[in-house]
Amino acid sequence: MPDSSEKKTNQVKSVGCTRSDCGEYQRYTVKAVDATKMNDEITFKMKLVQDGKVAYVEESYSIADYVYSQLNKANASDSLKALCANLLQYGGWAQRYKGYRTDACADSLLTEAQRGYLTDLNSVEFETVNETMNDLQEPSVLWVGKTLDLQSNVTLKTYIDCTHYTGAPEDLQLKVRYTDSHGNEQIAYGDMCTPYDGEKQQFTLSFAGLPATDLRTSLELCVVDPAGTQVSATMRYSIGSYGNGKTNTLLSLCQALMAYSDSAVAFKNS
Repeated sequence: MPDSSEKKTNQVKSVGCTRSDCGEYQRYTVKAVDATKMNDEITFKMKLVQDGKVAYVEESYSIADYVYSQLNKANASDSLKALCANLLQYGGWAQRYKGYRTDACADSLLTEAQRGYLTDLNSVEFETVNETMNDLQEPSVLWVGKTLDLQSNVTLKTYIDCTHYTGAPEDLQLKVRYTDSHGNEQIAYGDMCTPYDGEKQQFTLSFAGLPATDLRTSLELCVVDPAGTQVSATMRYSIGSYGNGKTNTLLSLCQALMAYSDSAVAFKNS
């Protein structure tokens, strides 16, 4: 297990969580934890009231705590250990790329034996799915660009030009069609449109709905209006294509992300 002193930081931030009922239990989920914060402690503070009596309970934990505990289980499968090791490696490279707490990277406490489960980043290959289709005559919304945002989920952020769109750009939405790792066709929608460059009538649309096992899948992206009508050409893209042309730390981060995704697929299929 990581020594808790490795994770100490003077920066304390309050984040929200959601609550859901699970039978006789209640589940609290914190989503404001991106890849750089796997080694950050999250402290839950709860106020319990029963029969007029009040008690306060605190519990601290981190993603790295949990992942190392799985790695240290004697009966853990090799595919689970590979998944855990590659998840920590991804978190560590996210920290190095962002320059966040690089003295306490998530993968820094992997033992030599545990490092044996890591994917060699030099062996990671990227897809080349990146094209705009000619499936709509005179689209009123044009693609400008795309990037990744590494939040708690990997977020695909697209940029669009709405100069020729006559409606309200804020009402536009990203529609995503893909075949998941189970072979099932999925249709999902991203966040609503948000302003990016007002003078150029450029906006952003984001999608964060892909699980780790589907990062190599080919996505068909288009922009739809409030009635569901397609107003942009279809763009084919995969998260696994993002690493093409990247160098240095960003390249290592992209390789680590795909190594984690591949190990998630291997674990699911084991």
